[in-house]
Amino acid sequence: GAEYHATEKFVVRAGYNYGKNPVPSSTVMPLFPAITEHHISFGLGYDFTPNLTIDASLELALENSQKNTSKGSAQGGTDAFGGSESKLSIMTYGLGMTYKF
Repeated sequence: GAEYHATEKFVVRAGYNYGKNPVPSSTVMPLFPAITEHHISFGLGYDFTPNLTIDASLELALENSQKNTSKGSAQGGTDAFGGSESKLSIMTYGLGMTYKF
């Protein structure tokens, strides 16, 4: 990640993270496919006073897809999802205020 102070009061932030997908193809489930690998973040901050700061952020987990390679069976577990494909992308944002006493 990086942070750049554009002015004395205004800061711009950006970041990137890669995390290899830890979910084996034989057990990936469409109920919660935690399979994202690439994450990008952006942020802005502004010091209104020496004691008051407002920060905003945007975080993106870029889409990843994965196919369940289990044979599929009616016995439950992840085999019930055999042959299914899961896709996941996430966008979150935040707004925060810091007040220093």
